[in-house]
Amino acid sequence: MKERIGKLVALSAAALITTAGVAAATGSVHLGPKKAAATRLCLNVKKGTLRQLSARHAHCLHGERLVVIHPQTQAGSPAGHPGAQGPQGPKGDNGVPGSNGASGSNGSNGSDGSNGSNGSNGSNGSNG
Repeated sequence: MKERIGKLVALSAAALITTAGVAAATGSVHLGPKKAAATRLCLNVKKGTLRQLSARHAHCLHGERLVVIHPQTQAGSPAGHPGAQGPQGPKGDNGVPGSNGASGSNGSNGSDGSNGSNGSNGSNGSNG
């Protein structure tokens, strides 16, 4: 018995969430001065499907439960649909320059150079 009640509560909650999402997506929620009528739906308990109850019929079929969603009051209704995003704003000011980095370490000594060329012979000495 508890399982049946739990299943009915879960299906009813899913039906309400689904209905609210469909109503918002299709724009069937009226925000103008018109007073919106309550939405009457039939919830199939076994399958979990919803169907809208026509105005001519007063009750749901066998195996279905009636779900009524009342319209929001003016205090709870949103202001309207959001508009398109505006253009990009102007470029901001340049930031402050950063501080200098730490000094690097000294490099290693270079390799030894090659030997120079031989010098020219010296001049002859004077005779004695």
